[in-house]
Amino acid sequence: MKKILLFAIVTLFSISVFAETVFEHNGVYYKKTSSTTACVIANPDGTKYSGDIVIVAIPQRGVFTTAIADSAFYKCTELTSIDLPTSIAVIGKASFRDCRLLKSIELPNITNVPYDAFCNCKALESVDISNVTTIDEDAFYGCSSLKSISDLSNVKEIPRYAFYSCNSLKSINIPNVITIGERAFYDCAFDTIDLPKVETIGVKAFLSCGNLKSINMPKVKILEGAAFRECNFTSLNLPATLDSIGEYALSRNSGLKYITIDEANENFAVRDNVLYDKDFTKLIQYPIGQDSLSFSVLNTVTTIGSGAFAHCKYVERVDMPNVEIIESSAFGYCKYLKSINIPNVTKIGYRAFSYCDYLQKVVLGNKVDSIEYEAFRECPSLDTFRITAAMPPVLGNSVFTGTPSDVLIQVPCGASSLYKRVEGWNNFKNYEEVVPMVTVMSNDEKMGVVVLDRQTTCDNPTGEIEAMPRLGYEFVKWSDESTENPRVVAVEDKDITLTAIFQKVGTDVENVGIEGAVIYSDGNTLYVDGLDSEYQIYSTTGALIYSGNANQITLTQGIYIIRYNGMSEKVIL
Repeated sequence: MKKILLFAIVTLFSISVFAETVFEHNGVYYKKTSSTTACVIANPDGTKYSGDIVIVAIPQRGVFTTAIADSAFYKCTELTSIDLPTSIAVIGKASFRDCRLLKSIELPNITNVPYDAFCNCKALESVDISNVTTIDEDAFYGCSSLKSISDLSNVKEIPRYAFYSCNSLKSINIPNVITIGERAFYDCAFDTIDLPKVETIGVKAFLSCGNLKSINMPKVKILEGAAFRECNFTSLNLPATLDSIGEYALSRNSGLKYITIDEANENFAVRDNVLYDKDFTKLIQYPIGQDSLSFSVLNTVTTIGSGAFAHCKYVERVDMPNVEIIESSAFGYCKYLKSINIPNVTKIGYRAFSYCDYLQKVVLGNKVDSIEYEAFRECPSLDTFRITAAMPPVLGNSVFTGTPSDVLIQVPCGASSLYKRVEGWNNFKNYEEVVPMVTVMSNDEKMGVVVLDRQTTCDNPTGEIEAMPRLGYEFVKWSDESTENPRVVAVEDKDITLTAIFQKVGTDVENVGIEGAVIYSDGNTLYVDGLDSEYQIYSTTGALIYSGNANQITLTQGIYIIRYNGMSEKVIL
């Protein structure tokens, strides 16, 4: 009985205390937090505050207002202004969230801006938070009218989504910030930003800051994925401190032309404004604002990084002789890219060549084993897709969505029936069996040219090639070290590229004379005496006619140059 009576007394006391704890003053509700302090709370009946609100420092005798409670003004969409006393030292989570007409607020004595505090305050233009030391996630999320924050010198971290989509924010002073979190400044309006002590820039921290033209980040160590994606700077200087760069960190910067890096950096390197890893095995970012129509990837590069060329406005051709891996979206939206030849590729990542409007021809080697989803999505101009792999590569979903169904698929001899049975590849009906290609070129077309006299076919997988030097030059060898010319080449399971190496003939092709030699002609016979080793005879076009040490040679009538130990002599038959 005593226990029941005690419980009743305690319950009545609690109700009495609660009734005394919550009180109203001039239409604003307060709740005591101690005998001398109170916080502003939401209207207990659910009615939202509106118009111009004044919060008083002393709403009740002996009681001071020191805080704004969690969600106190949440969704007060008709609140136009609020006057707070300097006694306010704390504001709660979501305290002003969705106050869409609130234009300004002064909070000079608070040290923390909590989670969601001003989220979606779309009319908020200015806020005084000069004494703040910490800002929580989403604090100013969606404050689209916020133009500047003058002093956050006491803040060391800008957390994730803190200023997300503050797309009028042009300036902020953060001299001591060390860490910037995920999407912290997404879609802000900065022209320039100074990050003197920042070491970590999080995922998509400055994504879509389309006005950003200049960045100072002398101590940054980590650039996480898409950190500066879709910005608009024309030049970028990377510091010696930089340790890591995430996927797409610098991609889709349409104006980017110049990339430099401190020579002391131990992890990355720049050559011709292109960013690579230190060993030049991975191409990380091509400056897509450059107006070059073609680009040759270094022979050392085996990987093209995610988004490396994405949205490139000018490039039509990229040579990738030793590239093995094309990462995701590497060439996505390269509108004017017309052809690609990747003889050593093993893997093509998702959306690697998606939305390449003018891509016409794709040539892949025999090593490719996987093409990930949407790799060639929406390539409406594609007409030839050549692949020398006998086993069809595994296709992800929607690899060729939006690509013409009548694309000519060229596969190795005898492989078409297999391709037609494999999922994804069986969507194509236009197949052609071909042998691997023989591609020939000259090391310098001013020195000589190369012709392919007979192209290879499935019935005859051989071709005949010939290097033809120009006047004053000679053929030295092929890139595979063969000196046979002309020569027959046979192809089996992969494309072949052969380069003819030419060089200048001697020091001069004029009649300077060969010391100790007796050279004369009689009819069509050329006599050469007095030479104790091999000599060479060239036509006036630079073609090698003879090499040896015979004393007499029968030739057709014409002009010839004889070379011997760096000397030369012209004769006429």
